[in-house]
Amino acid sequence: SQAGGARFEWTLSLLSAPGLNMARTSSVCTRYLYHLLPAAGEDLSVKGRLAIVMAVRVQLLKVRERYGHMLPIERQLAVTSDRLGDLYIEADKLELARAAFEDGLAIREAAQRDFGDPALKLDLSISHSRLGDIHCRLKNAAQALDHYMLDVRMTTEMHATDPANEDYLRNLWMSHAKLGDLYERAGALQDAEANYAVALTCAGTLQAVAPEDPERMRGVSVVLERLAGFSKASGDRERAIELCHRCLSLRREVYRLDPSSIEYARGLAVINDRLAELGAPGAVEFGFCLLSMRDNIIPPTLNLTSPDAACDLDYVPLRARRQQVTSGMSLSFGFGGQIVIMGK
Repeated sequence: SQAGGARFEWTLSLLSAPGLNMARTSSVCTRYLYHLLPAAGEDLSVKGRLAIVMAVRVQLLKVRERYGHMLPIERQLAVTSDRLGDLYIEADKLELARAAFEDGLAIREAAQRDFGDPALKLDLSISHSRLGDIHCRLKNAAQALDHYMLDVRMTTEMHATDPANEDYLRNLWMSHAKLGDLYERAGALQDAEANYAVALTCAGTLQAVAPEDPERMRGVSVVLERLAGFSKASGDRERAIELCHRCLSLRREVYRLDPSSIEYARGLAVINDRLAELGAPGAVEFGFCLLSMRDNIIPPTLNLTSPDAACDLDYVPLRARRQQVTSGMSLSFGFGGQIVIMGK
């Protein structure tokens, strides 16, 4: 709206207000990056949000020029690079996103050399993870592997120094999961399985700290789904089904805790689809065929209230029927193509 645009321009103009010293500029920039920008997400175009980040970046560079390199300013400059990268991805400008993430990495590497702050190691690992992601999208597998390996190495070192740190543990499982995905796409199945196993251990440890946290349960389910996909690709169908059932159990619980979440509902639907692809519904149908022959009962076709006259077979509508059953055929074309014929 026009009023909203005016408020935005006025708020943006605060960055150019005279008399802002380093501390005040840093405070205003922090509010922009962590409060105004996310809040404006639904109301502003990508171009408008890019304008916010660019304006913040200009002011930070002015502060750096006046006061020299200082750790808080360098960290905020790196964050502006990350925000620019995210916005370029949203605009489907992947090369610009890559350049922005590389700029953020370069700023953090220089800051680590200059200041030696241990907290920068976590920032660096995240930069490598982001660059791995963008190189995957650009189909640069070798570069993606380099960045993911650096991310895993740094995160492993941080976790070793502080095993109770949940941020390190969370990043470790995500890093190994991404590396597992990359190895699986490259056909390096043993490396993929090893990384998925580490990711599952880390995700499970996080969940054990807060067993009822739906996001932690979802985290475990994500790794289980990936392991199931890996097992399917490796030809181990039984293990894939077992992993899918474990994932399904978790996602049902997550959805029960928050049935309003679209993301949780989608996750539940996806894992049900995975089970269908593996033929698990066909196994259920096969079981009903066996029971039908054992008990001499034909299950009904439900909701068949108005049969088409051209369909002249006996579909046993609405209610089960008792009669001798000596053979059966289970056709599950829609769930992977299983065909089973049995008799007695």
